[in-house]
Amino acid sequence: MTRIKQLRKILDFTQAKMANQLGVARSTVSMWEVSNQEPDYDTLKKITLLYHVPADYVMGRGVFSQWDDIIKYYDEVSFTLVNMIPAGFELPVFSDEKSLIAWLDTRLYFERDELALIRFFAFAVGEISLIPVEDPVESEARINVDISFTRDFAALIKAYEPEAKPKVVSIADAFLRECYDLLQKRDQEIIKSLIMKLLRPNQDDMSSSSTRTLLDCYSQLNEEGQEKIAGYADDLVKSGKYIKSGPNSVGKTT
Repeated sequence: MTRIKQLRKILDFTQAKMANQLGVARSTVSMWEVSNQEPDYDTLKKITLLYHVPADYVMGRGVFSQWDDIIKYYDEVSFTLVNMIPAGFELPVFSDEKSLIAWLDTRLYFERDELALIRFFAFAVGEISLIPVEDPVESEARINVDISFTRDFAALIKAYEPEAKPKVVSIADAFLRECYDLLQKRDQEIIKSLIMKLLRPNQDDMSSSSTRTLLDCYSQLNEEGQEKIAGYADDLVKSGKYIKSGPNSVGKTT
């Protein structure tokens, strides 16, 4: 039997309204809902396009053959999903500005939107099994949930990298790699000295350090220290006054 009745109730439509939109008789919608009669291909296509739902949901196939149980045991299902999806992962087409985990957690409660949940499952969930578990202690039925993602959604999860907090390190790395060698030796020594004052190691440790060693030391500074060094190097290079003369110089003044 199709899930047309459930879809109609989610949409809050009467049989007459749905029939009018689909261009069929009200009795036809009624027949779909109470018998094993199914819409033909063209009508099924119209339903999926008009209401933005997958054909599998309409026909009660695939993961949607268990949709009633998925809704019944949604706490267990959402808990399983939460443990499979990275905490900061976002999927704006479904969750807007929320993390996907936060969005899933509220679909059937505070911000009920079963239709959006149907669309998400169609995209993300390839297979799901709900296995009842007997528990002599618990009076309520328990369920074990096993989920596998679709290939497309699994690829997104695999490719996801949490957005790192912006750091000055990458900016200063550019300064020290590309700009440091352009500075006059006296100003290179000033930058080295500033780093060592912030790190407070033995001053002799930096007496013959290379640019790479300088970068290594720089990376040990906290954000405030990195900002001080990066700002100072930036000022020196931008001024042009301290740039070496030569074919590789930039910002040279005459």
